Amino acid sequence: MRANPRQRRLCVTAFLAALLFARDPSLPVSAQNRPIVVAAAISLKESFSELGGIYERRTGTKVTFTFGASGELAKQIEA
Repeated sequence: MRANPRQRRLCVTAFLAALLFARDPSLPVSAQNRPIVVAAAISLKESFSELGGIYERRTGTKVTFTFGASGELAKQIEA
């Protein structure tokens, strides 16, 4: 099922926000090229995977995803 334009904009916004928070501009460039790990709800898998591929091709930075139920991801983050 394809996302409607509103859902797609929301996914893009969420993905870009995740990338923004994953980067610390005060770090040297070599440290900024570390792989990015994104935890996201399973419902975002298709959109985030597509966006992650685009980001990797444009920046050369590897993006790794962990998808799952929001509650389970929250428990993992807290731990």
